Amino acid sequence: MYVLCAFISFQSSSLDFDRVKDQIATTLAVLDARLMIPGDHFRGTVEYITSLNDNGFDISFGGQENIDRFKRDVHDKFILAICDNIKSRFPDVAVLEAFMIFDPRKVPGDELSEIIDTYGQEELEILTDHYQSVLVDVEDT
Repeated sequence: MYVLCAFISFQSSSLDFDRVKDQIATTLAVLDARLMIPGDHFRGTVEYITSLNDNGFDISFGGQENIDRFKRDVHDKFILAICDNIKSRFPDVAVLEAFMIFDPRKVPGDELSEIIDTYGQEELEILTDHYQSVLVDVEDT
């Protein structure tokens, strides 16, 4: 459920760039935890199939060995593929976070006079390093 909420928040039209890193890290941590301890539905598979069989269904699942094989061959590979996809879609999280300097809601109003000379310098450096190849030198135009 957390992963779904994270994906929905990434599609928001007002995404806070400074939260992206934390959301990605948390999403990956939740998925990583699912590798070790599958979710409630997966863990309840044996009980669910047993319940169906007790209520007139005839479902053969081959026991815990097949469930373990499914976890290893399908469940775990699926989670690892999702993690790889997230990492490939967000390779430059620091660049995304650096965009927060352009959000007026993030400017520290009370301290602005004290930090005006240095506000956003680190973020601006990250952005210029990242976009250096597409920046145009004003003197060359």
